[in-house]
Amino acid sequence: MNKDESDRNEKKAQHIKLWGVFIFGLIGATVTAFSLSRLQSKGGSSFRTAFQEAWKRYNKRLQEEYEEEMERVERIRRMPCVFNRERDKYRRNYESWKENGAGATFPKR
Repeated sequence: MNKDESDRNEKKAQHIKLWGVFIFGLIGATVTAFSLSRLQSKGGSSFRTAFQEAWKRYNKRLQEEYEEEMERVERIRRMPCVFNRERDKYRRNYESWKENGAGATFPKR
């Protein structure tokens, strides 16, 4: 009876091991399938989102560079006006000094 009992215990232990391996495999496969499905669904959208964000940043940077360039061009356009205004101011001072006589003191600004 001792031999029969030990055989029965051995078979029971093997049976429990088989069920353990089966359940462990089932849980592992389920978790793997779930994580892969999440990764694929998230991966596609996250790539698209990342691409869209990069595109937005690129367009924003281009827009800022364009605006800075336009400001620079506008400053360059205004420079001759400012220069001419200052030149005319000094020219008027010089002409009024010349008209009033060379001996008069040059007007201070």
